[in-house]
Amino acid sequence: MAMCSFADPFSMFDVTPVENLFIEEYMLRAPGDFVKVYIYGLRLCYHPVPGASLTTIASALGLEEKTVADAFAYWERQHVLRRTGDNPPTYSYNNLKALMVSGCNTQDEIPQSNRSFNAALQDLFGTRLLQAQDYERVYNWIEDMHFKPEVVLMLVKHCISTSGKGAAVTFASMEKEAVRWAKKGATTLTAAEEYLRTLAASYEGAQRVLRRFGLRRAPSVDEEKLYAKWTEDWGFSLDAILFACAETTKISQPNFAYLDKVLENMHKKQANTSADIARVQKTRTDAMAPVREVLETLGQKGASATEDFAVLYAGWLRMGFSHDAILIAARRIASSRSSKTMDSVSELLQSWARRSLYTPEAIQAFLRRRKESTAQLSRIFEAAGVDRGIADSDRQLLDAWLSRGHSMDLILFAAESAKNAGDAMSYINRVLDSWAEQGIRTPQAARAERARRIQGRAAAPTAAPAQSSSSPAPAAPRPSKEVGAHRFGQRAYTDEDLESIYSDLDELDP
Repeated sequence: MAMCSFADPFSMFDVTPVENLFIEEYMLRAPGDFVKVYIYGLRLCYHPVPGASLTTIASALGLEEKTVADAFAYWERQHVLRRTGDNPPTYSYNNLKALMVSGCNTQDEIPQSNRSFNAALQDLFGTRLLQAQDYERVYNWIEDMHFKPEVVLMLVKHCISTSGKGAAVTFASMEKEAVRWAKKGATTLTAAEEYLRTLAASYEGAQRVLRRFGLRRAPSVDEEKLYAKWTEDWGFSLDAILFACAETTKISQPNFAYLDKVLENMHKKQANTSADIARVQKTRTDAMAPVREVLETLGQKGASATEDFAVLYAGWLRMGFSHDAILIAARRIASSRSSKTMDSVSELLQSWARRSLYTPEAIQAFLRRRKESTAQLSRIFEAAGVDRGIADSDRQLLDAWLSRGHSMDLILFAAESAKNAGDAMSYINRVLDSWAEQGIRTPQAARAERARRIQGRAAAPTAAPAQSSSSPAPAAPRPSKEVGAHRFGQRAYTDEDLESIYSDLDELDP
């Protein structure tokens, strides 16, 4: 069966009539190659060529076979012809005048208005041929979301021009945009035109924000949507948005995402005008002043007083610390060799809270006592030959000795006898307990008691007297010859040395 009919051996010298209706209604909008295919097929209708096919037509017209197939598919969707066979493909050309008179295609019964809409929709995509499912999707928008056909064409044109993909934009992404239009009520021509004016304002506003950031480029679709949210949903004016841009200088590269967080925070505080934002910023600046002072005391003058730091500072106040007490902690951290951070200040304040030290007076008294005990323990360690850091248990023992009425001179004398002991502090504790039982309260009394004990051992070398269970074993007599372990000079500690020891070893203990 021939693909087309009306054979004539002298077809080259004949004419192929083209309806003016085709020229006016169809040809002007169609791609040029598709017009060539239509006219060549029309010629085959009048003068059939045996064995004509998509391949032969493509060869005759100098086109790709796919282009020829796409052209026939295009004209089929325009309803100027219809496919009558598949293998090989055959087509029947419709009479355009009959179509106009009847108002519909006799087979498909598609109204003229729909054919005009389909043609207009296809025109927007140029050489990209729309498929049946594309039309079905678009008609669903009209039916389900109550779009007017002219608004759908407006929406599609908008998506093609703004998507960045041109005619390759997907119908799935356009459907998302259609949902947004429907939610905005932009389903009629008037409402859609107003909505497009709003979108244009969003583009211009977003571009102004980019200029404020020092960026010379067009805004992205997502940036436009953010701007639309700020103005339409949150009620910010352009002036207010540009005023809020000052907050983005706190980061190295200002951007819409950061500005969105700033405006969201302002919106929650019902600050939607420039004056409102200025008021909120002043309030925030005043509230951040104590936080900045803490940071400066830490030596971090360039650090930003962030919301996280403000939350941390507020927590310290709730714990019961005054601002002056917090500054004392910051100074202690700044003078130490530990990490000079707000977290370090927090750890120090927590250690003071465990000791119920909340006021500057209580803290200073504690620090003075801490400094004094550090000096005392340093002397005890040197006398006893202890070479390690001071532990909290050492301080507790010292406080216990002093509270029992032992003088520092007596404690130091006991420390001298502990040089050969494994655990010097425990040995000193046992010696002091023994002396307390004997009523020994001074170094002189302790020396006299030691001398009596040595004389007693010398007088009865073979019969050592029984020792009371509460008395510690006497320390071995010091050798007459001095060895290296006994050469301990009395070190003089400066206030700076003691502060360093305290800050690094004791201040941050749990």
